Amino acid sequence: MLLSLMLFSCSSPSGSDQAEEVTLKSTADSLSERTEWTGEIDDHVLSDELPGVDGMERAVKVQPQTIILSSAVNQDGMVYPRIRTFSSLDISSLNAGALDTLNGFCSAMLDGSDAERFMRPERVYALALFCMDLRELTGEDNGTENPVFHDYILGEPFIAESFIQCPVRFFYDEEKEGQVLYERPSLDIFLYLEFADGKWSVFQIDFF
Repeated sequence: MLLSLMLFSCSSPSGSDQAEEVTLKSTADSLSERTEWTGEIDDHVLSDELPGVDGMERAVKVQPQTIILSSAVNQDGMVYPRIRTFSSLDISSLNAGALDTLNGFCSAMLDGSDAERFMRPERVYALALFCMDLRELTGEDNGTENPVFHDYILGEPFIAESFIQCPVRFFYDEEKEGQVLYERPSLDIFLYLEFADGKWSVFQIDFF
């Protein structure tokens, strides 16, 4: 009698589990049968040919890498280099007037000539402060006989509603044979321009 009870008690859990398993399976099957499944939405996208990416040939297979590369292509079809420690060199968004002012100011800094004419009249002190900081930084005065800088490049500007912020990299030394252009000693600044009185002028100069 005792042996029978022990056998019964040991076999009961498995029977209970089996009954529970059957109940869960039958419940799931019942729910599946009663559920109204909708048709697959836009199932054609899995088999249709992708239209491609703007600026790329249709023969190019569309992959994540091609999407990333396509973002580096400007709307005019040009690909611009980027200096990791500086900026993209895409200045295509600058209008002619702003670009002339930037080049004029930077060229004046190269030859030590009068850069004041590219400043807002009431903000000439910003240039004076910049020249003082430059003197402390280099130990030299920037003049026509001994210019501090020998070259410059413009970076991709940030264009706001009322001003333009443009990064500029000035190079101290002349380019030497075998030397990578962008690895020369340099100084990075931001030039801020605004349009007033019919022309673009620099109104602020900041170090990076």
